[in-house]
Parts: sequence; C-alpha cells; structure tokens
Amino acid sequence: MVRMMRDRGYDFYWYDKYAKDIFNPAFVDISSVESHYDAMTAYEVFEHLVNPFEELKIACNNTETLIFSTVIVPEGIEKVSDWWYFSPETGQHITFYTHKALAILGEKFKMGCVSLGNLHIYTRKQIDLNEFAKALQDPAFGSVRESLLQPDYQRVLQEMRGLPI
Repeated sequence: MVRMMRDRGYDFYWYDKYAKDIFNPAFVDISSVESHYDAMTAYEVFEHLVNPFEELKIACNNTETLIFSTVIVPEGIEKVSDWWYFSPETGQHITFYTHKALAILGEKFKMGCVSLGNLHIYTRKQIDLNEFAKALQDPAFGSVRESLLQPDYQRVLQEMRGLPI
C-alpha cells in the first residue's frame, strides 16, 4: 500500500506496532503514531482490533481524517454460520461493525462517518457523499473492481481443509 500510494505521488508512511515492514523500510514511521497526519488509512484492519476504542483514540487524536475499510455486518445475521466474514476457522476477525456502531465510534472522537460500501471515512471535515463516490470512480484514483476478498477467503478455507482449488 505504501509503495503504491507513493508511486501515485502521495507522501505515505507505514506504521504497525505488531509487524516490521521489510519492503519499504525508508517509509516506516517508527517514531510512533503520535505525529500529526493530514489523513491516515487502515485497510482491512478494524476487524482485527482487540480494543477498537483505544486504537481509534490514538489515530483520531492525530489526524482530521481516517480512511478505512471493513465489511459491515449484514442485516439479519443471527449466528456465526450465517455470514462468511466471521471466519471462525482462522480466528483472525474478532471485531465486527454495523453502520450504527461506526457512527457511535466516530461521535466519540467528534468525527462524522461517511460510508460507501466497505470503504469508510471518519473526518472532522465536510464530505459530500456524491463527490466521494465520483472520486472512487475516477481513473486517477484507480479502477473500481469487484473485491476479491470473499473468493480469496474461500480459497484459503479450501487450502486449510486440504481440498483441491
């Protein structure tokens, strides 16, 4: 992600308190997340957070805008087997969100929440949802493609179970 965004001309840096970035060491912010940034991104991170409030407190205190992705719990889910994204076989997804939950978390940090599919923005700025949607369709942003998340998950499950792919 860092390399891709830097290739597009964005001044991006990487931070992860659990892992070391061996591919982009020159662009790792190892000082801490205590620096202030124009914006922060977190793709496919929220569902792995043990304590989302504490993690978001750090991030939201250091930026005006947090752009992130997470899959929203669909309406009518009553048990784990009703939704593929729970992923109990891997135990990696431990926190799940509804639109209401994201809005409540954002309010805690005096940030509004705008969502478009699985992409969300916490911000203290005004965002026009139509402009947000247009930006995602803009070729300069990148072509919009169907997510490979669910097919990739199914493939991993097949591999874990020793089934042919």
